[in-house]
Amino acid sequence: MDNSTEIYLKHTSFEGLTAKDFDAPTPICIVVSFSFIVIIVAYLLYSFCTDVVVKVIVRKIKFNRLRKELMDNLANQQQQGEKGLYQLQCILIWMSV
Repeated sequence: MDNSTEIYLKHTSFEGLTAKDFDAPTPICIVVSFSFIVIIVAYLLYSFCTDVVVKVIVRKIKFNRLRKELMDNLANQQQQGEKGLYQLQCILIWMSV
């Protein structure tokens, strides 16, 4: 073996290397994995928040529709003179708001 072959083998073998020699890629791996985790958490928060917002909007629409129907019924009952039922429904509306 000549001198150039020994130098080549010495530089290509892992003999004598320590963990410190392999530290360079670690920060990149940490950044990539942390970024991946952040993206997953952001997506989960986004999907959860959109579900909650949609549910709140649907409830609000249903409640407003129900309240409008109830108020229309109350107006009709008041015109017909059913005061007792009218007052009870007014109290129920007041308690639900």
